[in-house]
Amino acid sequence: MIPIRDVRNITKIATELTKIWETVQANMQYYENSEEAVKSQIIIPILKTLGWKTLDPSEVQHGYLTSEGIPDITLTINGKPKLIIEVKKLGIDISQLEQLNKLSRYCTSEGVKYGVITDGRHWILIQAFREGVKLADRNLWKIDLCDLKLPKTIQFLQVISREKILNIESKLIAGSFPHQTKSDKITESLDEIKEEIGKNGIFSEKTSLGVPFDDFAKVYILLLLYESPSHGYGLMTKYRNRTGRTLSAGTLYPFLEYLEEHGFVSSKSNPTGKRPRRVVSFTEKGRKGAELLFSRFASITAAVFESNLQVCASCGCKVYEGAHFEEVNSKKLAFCCHHCATAYKTQLQENIS
Repeated sequence: MIPIRDVRNITKIATELTKIWETVQANMQYYENSEEAVKSQIIIPILKTLGWKTLDPSEVQHGYLTSEGIPDITLTINGKPKLIIEVKKLGIDISQLEQLNKLSRYCTSEGVKYGVITDGRHWILIQAFREGVKLADRNLWKIDLCDLKLPKTIQFLQVISREKILNIESKLIAGSFPHQTKSDKITESLDEIKEEIGKNGIFSEKTSLGVPFDDFAKVYILLLLYESPSHGYGLMTKYRNRTGRTLSAGTLYPFLEYLEEHGFVSSKSNPTGKRPRRVVSFTEKGRKGAELLFSRFASITAAVFESNLQVCASCGCKVYEGAHFEEVNSKKLAFCCHHCATAYKTQLQENIS
């Protein structure tokens, strides 16, 4: 089961990303014309959310000198650089080889194995050096904050968090449950949930939040309320902006009434504006219930995510999408790229000979 602390971290990151991206969308031209604005108003706030002391130069440096020049941001721990970040204006094609080469040179000159290049919206994590593999094939992950597809976005960003940066290697190399199938892991998570319900009566008639696990809309309503108090129209607007779907009043208001009747939320009239609205907020009981639900929900989400990772048979890195498959000795094997597949088969031939 995912600890409550981790669920809170995930919720915090998701909330901050959403707020940042809403600001970016409202000021696209500004960020398209200013690399410094991207760095100071997008990247730095995200790093702060990930636990980095952005005002402490012993952790986040803006003038770290390498033999190849000065990268935009260098993340350091105990005086040693751990990750180099290159920042570009919003809309710049960061996947161009020229851009990646510059980042790779910064990293290689300091013996830093991993680097990130970003325009604020798109983020690419590269492995700066790997013998026999071209740079274009060492892009480990690429995400688009505009999509905000959990858990992929959160999984990526947590890898470069202050807490987990020292274990970045283990986070990228083949991990747990290598022999389990998707259904095995989802079943395990559901079994844990059922066991917990049976022990504590979490979803009994008296304490139920009224949210089945397959009801995405209600779970998302709870997430929005967890971020901040809101009135009904505000919830419907945020829901539409973030998911691209319409939340009907027929779904929202009966659910809010249910939550209030059972003591999970309280509401009060807000007289500001032309039309008074009732602002809904969690009670302590409701907040704890929501955290518990998020924890159960996250267990299933994490299981689905892990099961969709392919592990490269050659170098051991994990690939979320676009794995390269080849048949070797009558077995279908996954590789991160065709170079790894070639290296694997070459090594296999050398071992035989």
